[in-house]
Amino acid sequence: MKNIFKKTSRTLIIVSMLCAMLTAGCAKTESNTDNEEATKPVATQVVTENTTEAITEAVTSAEPKEAITIKTPSDDKNADLGITVDCTDSNYKYLNVTTLKDIEDEYQLTDEAVKEIFNINVYNFELSSNIVKLDEKVKVSIPYEEGTYVVHSKDGVAYDVNAEYIDGKYVFETDELGTFVMRTKAIGRTSPVKTTDFTLEEQTLVDEVTGIQVSGKIPAGAEIQTSIHIIDNTTFYDRWEPPYTVEMDYPEFTDISDYLIEYDYEKKVENIAKIINKKGWAEIEPYAGGNLAVWVGIVKDNEVLDFESDLTITLPFNYRRGLATGGITDEATVVQYDYDKKSFTALELVSAEATPKGMFQFKTKSTGRFFAGGESEINSLINFYNNNQE
Repeated sequence: MKNIFKKTSRTLIIVSMLCAMLTAGCAKTESNTDNEEATKPVATQVVTENTTEAITEAVTSAEPKEAITIKTPSDDKNADLGITVDCTDSNYKYLNVTTLKDIEDEYQLTDEAVKEIFNINVYNFELSSNIVKLDEKVKVSIPYEEGTYVVHSKDGVAYDVNAEYIDGKYVFETDELGTFVMRTKAIGRTSPVKTTDFTLEEQTLVDEVTGIQVSGKIPAGAEIQTSIHIIDNTTFYDRWEPPYTVEMDYPEFTDISDYLIEYDYEKKVENIAKIINKKGWAEIEPYAGGNLAVWVGIVKDNEVLDFESDLTITLPFNYRRGLATGGITDEATVVQYDYDKKSFTALELVSAEATPKGMFQFKTKSTGRFFAGGESEINSLINFYNNNQE
């Protein structure tokens, strides 16, 4: 609506100016001498044509776009959900919707208040891709049982959507789709405002499933969630063409819904401890290279916290010895990926002598995505992504 009003105002100004020009022209014609009469028809004709063209173009541009309703294709398994989006952009062709039942891997929910999670995006014909950030505000309708709260997440902050319940549907306006969580309890936050003032206290947080620890000054009352797995080296070669990015292969977990689902395959750290004790394991596919991908996130009150502090991250196995057992002769190294700068930073490792027995430790200023391995293998991983960008 805001853009249409701007166009309308601009149209009225143009029309007013042109009308003033016509009025002045008519007054001048009446007072002109006979020798000026010869030029009057030509001048009048030119002004009239320009005026008509300008007015027609301005009025046309001010016409509001026709509202359209897009939905999931009828042959899609989730078409019966009845989710729709009302918009005006004709490039928005159809919706893609996934739910919890579409998750093929085994998982657990970390929040008992969660009843359903809808992921909604729209196919943009002009861009030939699915998008969630839109160029206009749209009206979203989600059929669901009454008495539920609709929660969205932006910049890592979950908040209650201002939705109305109309004819069995939750209806609201937004310019960003994505993940919408249906909860039995409200979040209590009405906008996605990031927390910037933290009370830090010295502590150690432990993910009891993976055994990964984070020590240092951490926001009081926060919780830790982690994932860890050996990188399947074959994924770097079984592809057709670039681009290949860290963002595509290892997305940043900034949506609070990422912390609502724990996948079993990311939590089987005991298998990693067993694997890395087998001779030559890092030379056998799919473990070739022996690199690890680790994610560490800190959350509190349905917000993914962004903070800087001197932190020590501890993996619950002796990765140095594991690399040597696997056939990696290089020194162990750990890098952190910066999703904003799209770059890797080498981190300081705690010496083997100072590390508790049976552990592996490194230091960082923030949580996020880490890659661990032998120096040559990690350099190969970095070069792969740096050389296969768009």
